[in-house]
Amino acid sequence: MSNTAKPQFSATPECPYFVYGDSGEGFVYFNNEAERDAYAKVLVDGYYADGWDENVEDVVAGKLTHTTQAINRVERPGNIDEEGYDEQGTHWEPHWSYMCSYELLSLSNKEAANDSGNL
Repeated sequence: MSNTAKPQFSATPECPYFVYGDSGEGFVYFNNEAERDAYAKVLVDGYYADGWDENVEDVVAGKLTHTTQAINRVERPGNIDEEGYDEQGTHWEPHWSYMCSYELLSLSNKEAANDSGNL
């Protein structure tokens, strides 16, 4: 895939265009449609090596608009009693380092949430 842009493996507002295939890389993201489409073509062409592979039909491409993001993150307090409760009466499992909720948010909100400390 040397003739195509280097894919990113995390969606950002700058890289919302994606290709997904079951070739092992999963979702890969690009800055624009042209880069995405060039990568997708190489990916699809790779299925021709041994004839027609029906898995080629699982290659999809698009533009990501929303992702599930952590919101209202609360770090584990230092004062947990022997039963696993903090001073507010919230139970914390031993392996939890934080608690949060999740919500489907616009990809552009991902950067805003990171900047505000909500993640």
